[in-house]
Amino acid sequence: MRAGDTLAQIAARFGVSLPELMRLNQLTNPNLIAVGQRLLIPAETNTQVLPTGVTLAPQNVAQGETLTLAVAAPDATDMQGALDKQDLHFRRVGDTWYALAGISRCANYVGNFPVALTWRDAQGNAQPMQFDVHVNAGAFGVQDLTLTAQMSALLDPAIMNAENALVGETVGAFTAEQKWQGKFRLPLDVKNPRISTTFGERRSYNGGAPGLCGHEGTDYAVAGGTPVYAPAGGVVVLAEPLKVRGNVVFIDHGRGVFSAFYHLDKIIAKQGQRVQAGDLVAQVGTTGFSTGYHLHWSMWVNGVYVNPSQWMEQEIP
Repeated sequence: MRAGDTLAQIAARFGVSLPELMRLNQLTNPNLIAVGQRLLIPAETNTQVLPTGVTLAPQNVAQGETLTLAVAAPDATDMQGALDKQDLHFRRVGDTWYALAGISRCANYVGNFPVALTWRDAQGNAQPMQFDVHVNAGAFGVQDLTLTAQMSALLDPAIMNAENALVGETVGAFTAEQKWQGKFRLPLDVKNPRISTTFGERRSYNGGAPGLCGHEGTDYAVAGGTPVYAPAGGVVVLAEPLKVRGNVVFIDHGRGVFSAFYHLDKIIAKQGQRVQAGDLVAQVGTTGFSTGYHLHWSMWVNGVYVNPSQWMEQEIP
C-alpha cells in the first residue's frame, strides 16, 4: 500500500473485484488498511467459458460499457434472466434472443459476475443456463475541482438523494419497443467539439478523495445557446428544471435505454413528445451544478450509467 491508495483503486488497477480482494486478504473493512501493508492479488481470472449458442459483444467488456448478450435458441418461446442483480429483457430476432446490460462504471465493479438464464420451449419445459461474465477495469482519469460555497451547497445529501431518486425512477422504467435505429448521432451540430470531462472520470472536490463512481456522462465544452438534438428516436419522459442537474431533458429510447441532457439553458422539447434523431430538444446552458457553458450527455441501460460514445461508434442491436 502507498500513501493515497484505496482498496477499491487497487482492485480496479489489477482487474479484480473489491470483494475478491477483501476475501483473499481476510479484510472485513476496506477502510482499515495501512501504508506499507502487503496485499495478495488474485490470479488472473478473465477467461470466459460460454455455453454453446451464447455470444457477448464486446467479448472483453469493461466498466461503463453496454454489453449485448445473444442466445441462439430457435426452439425457445420465452427467455428470462439476470446478470448479477440486473434483470435482462430479451427480444427475439429470427432464431436469436438479444438482451442489453449496463456495466457499472464504479471502481468496485471489476471481476467475474454471474449470469443466470432460463428459456422455455413450446411444451413449457425450462432450459437453464449459467455462466460468468468477466468485467475488466476501465481507464478513468481524475479531475480536481474547486467549488464555491454556492456549488458545495448543492451537494447536500438531502438535495442529492431526492434528485437521484427522481432520476432513478425515471430511467428505471422499461418499455419493450425499440425506438432507435442504427448508431446514435452526436447531439450537437458542432464539428469535433472539445470534451471537457470524459465519462467515468473520477472527481475530487476541494481536495477531497475522488469518488468511486465518477462522472455520470460526457461533457462537451460548447457555447451557450448551442442547439441540442435528439441522438436517436425516443419519447421525452422528463423536461424540467432540477436543482443539481439544472434544466434537463430525458429521452426514453426503449428497451431500458435512456439519454439525458443536463445544465440546459432553454428546454424546447415537451414531456410526452416523440422525437427522431436530429430533432431539436434544447439549447446549451450552465444551470444547476455547473462551472460554465457545456452540454452534459448521460446514458443508461437498465438504470445503469453507460458511456454514450459506444452508442455512436457501434450499432447495438
